[in-house]
Amino acid sequence: MNKPYSHCSPSNQPRTPVRRPSSEAAAWGRIKQYRWSLVVLVVGVIVLMPLPHSASATVQSSCTCTANNPPGLVYPVVDWQAANMGVLPQTYGYVTSGGDAFNVTVGNNIVHPPNQMLVTLVSSSAVTSKKEIASWNTCTGDTVLGGTNGGNQSAGAFLINEGMCPGQAETIVLRKSGGLFGWSMVDAYNFDLQNFWRIWGGKNVVIQWVSDNVRSSSYPPACSSPCVPIGSTPVDRFAPNEAWTSQAVVGSGDTPYFADVNGDGKQDLIIVNSSTVSVMLGNSNGSGFLAPLDFTGGPFFGTAGTFFADVDGDGKADAIAVNTRRVFSPKLGMHIVRDISVRRSIWTSFGPTIEAWGSALGGSMGIFFADVNKDGKADAILVDSGTVTVMLSNGNSFGAEQDWTSGPFIGTRGTFFADVDGDGQADAIEVNDSTATVNSNTVTVRRSNGFSFGPPEDWTGGPFFGSKGTFFADVDGDGRADAIAVNDNTTVSNTTTVRRADMNGGHFFGPNEDWTGGPYFGDLFTMFADANGDHRADAIVFNTGSPMIVRRAIVYP
Repeated sequence: MNKPYSHCSPSNQPRTPVRRPSSEAAAWGRIKQYRWSLVVLVVGVIVLMPLPHSASATVQSSCTCTANNPPGLVYPVVDWQAANMGVLPQTYGYVTSGGDAFNVTVGNNIVHPPNQMLVTLVSSSAVTSKKEIASWNTCTGDTVLGGTNGGNQSAGAFLINEGMCPGQAETIVLRKSGGLFGWSMVDAYNFDLQNFWRIWGGKNVVIQWVSDNVRSSSYPPACSSPCVPIGSTPVDRFAPNEAWTSQAVVGSGDTPYFADVNGDGKQDLIIVNSSTVSVMLGNSNGSGFLAPLDFTGGPFFGTAGTFFADVDGDGKADAIAVNTRRVFSPKLGMHIVRDISVRRSIWTSFGPTIEAWGSALGGSMGIFFADVNKDGKADAILVDSGTVTVMLSNGNSFGAEQDWTSGPFIGTRGTFFADVDGDGQADAIEVNDSTATVNSNTVTVRRSNGFSFGPPEDWTGGPFFGSKGTFFADVDGDGRADAIAVNDNTTVSNTTTVRRADMNGGHFFGPNEDWTGGPYFGDLFTMFADANGDHRADAIVFNTGSPMIVRRAIVYP
């Protein structure tokens, strides 16, 4: 039994549609109700003919919404994110049990927000009868947008808005001539309520009716990825494997890095070896990398580490080398000094000048580069057994070492620096197992306040680390780094597990989410970086003698 919704008006916020069961018999048994008029033909025969639908919606101030099914047979949508490396436009073919065939083309769009869609209906030359496209919502049912009356015609383009009230649409309905003598229009097909807006919202969607005389297929249609089964709720995940290089790009002695060296918003692939630093720039459509370029014209690496980060705040990652030397002073005796050298990015290379940016005494347990004070410049972070110190960047050098923890902060499973609370400042993170004497079996965060790392906070309430590595990167595009554990078959999970940083400002990582459905790691390197410029970190692996494999992060609104 259908339950009426409360009164709504066009100003109500759109709701998330929920699919209601539909059967083939009920769908074909329901023909649109018409007002009928008497028309007298010249031969004196009285014929009943339907008055035409209005092509525009009548917006009411309020309405009582009854939860009915959209008319016609429901067909699934195809997830463009999981096909063709997420590159648009994409075209999907449908053959229906009603003897029709149509193509749906989903095109990219930079104008419409996610709650708007531009829909177009066209008929190919093989189409012989009238076709219509209608918007549908719970309150008012069908509203015909336009139609064609034969082949090689276009009904035009229509901007629809998401919602259940008059003037809005929860899905669209495709209509065809039928009924007595083919004079009435039958509600033939609609697209899955649950995923119509979720997957295609904000896009240009063109429906091309290819034929109305094809061999019928079974119903419901077969559906597997990238097709989204009718009524299912897609889950956030990493998409299927995609080879982003035609051959192996990492060999013996090579170390890969990801950073945006040319400021285009896409992470570039950087390969460092004993001879040079080469860069494969991310291509314009975010589906691969261009041919490698020599960015240094010779070797550039550090004996204590090589890094890539934007230290001067120009939006381009610079090359950083840290080298050690032994020195003697009367106060300290023989000790290690770490010299930091920088070659700035100049779009297509790292500049020829090797700049001395400072020397540090700290960093015996690790050196990192991240922006801890939200000035747009990566700072040098030095981890030692007794403290964590920071050397702030002024755009031309690193300043004096400052104590940011007043005590040790080192994880038995790793120490990391990433912005987990979305305030633009990298926070300190330690991952511990049961061997830790302090903060054991948990992930502890000390959030940056711009001049120090705050008190320790338990963000997992228990152990969270991967047998093949633990990482922190923003996989859902909300500006907060999430916790990622990569596991192999030596663990119960045997998958890549994500715990997302709370998007509502809570200081914790959420519940475990399986993002790969099985093991996913490289025998050489496993990394997480935004390879396609959508602000979501993708899962990337390097295997011996194999192309680089990317699994893009797919996140649904």
